Amino acid sequence: MKTKSNILAILTFFVLFIFSCSSDSDREEDVIQEVNVFNEFVNALGVESRDDSGFNLERTFGYVFSASKEGKLTKAYIRIPSNSLPQSSILSAVVSDLEFTIWDFDNGSKMFISNLDHTNSEDFREINVSLDIKEGKKYAITLTSQVYFENSQPVTSILPFSSKGITIHNLLANDGNSFNTIPSISEDEYLGDISFDFER
Repeated sequence: MKTKSNILAILTFFVLFIFSCSSDSDREEDVIQEVNVFNEFVNALGVESRDDSGFNLERTFGYVFSASKEGKLTKAYIRIPSNSLPQSSILSAVVSDLEFTIWDFDNGSKMFISNLDHTNSEDFREINVSLDIKEGKKYAITLTSQVYFENSQPVTSILPFSSKGITIHNLLANDGNSFNTIPSISEDEYLGDISFDFER
């Protein structure tokens, strides 16, 4: 009788242990993770220097990305050269505002737009986005601006670049100020400083 009780106790413990491990595994999968792969991406491109001379011709630039799981793009971050910030009302009138855009890469439609006042004295901008991202679908993230960093020659052979469930497929840059269409894929130019947080 005692032997049967011991066996029953062992079986009960084993079942509870398995259930506990399964529950822990489920909880781990349910944990929301927030990722930002920008620094890894820039390092992989081999960017060693960037020109921050300030004012340039207005251009639209960015990159194409996708996610391996559904999630939400929660925030975007933009950095512009600090020496390009307006020092007078004359400069403020000359320099146009910045337009940050997230596109549906497949059909070219704008899914999110934020216009940023260039007269703002800050060289770093944080934008609240909250945009649902579908698994495997391509999106483009761009900035239209007269002020941006011109980065050293990128090593585009590393593209597509993947890390933490985010894949960056191509760099984008246009040759003019046509900001109503997604810029062309660029093989030799990496402009700006744009990153984002992705929640999955």
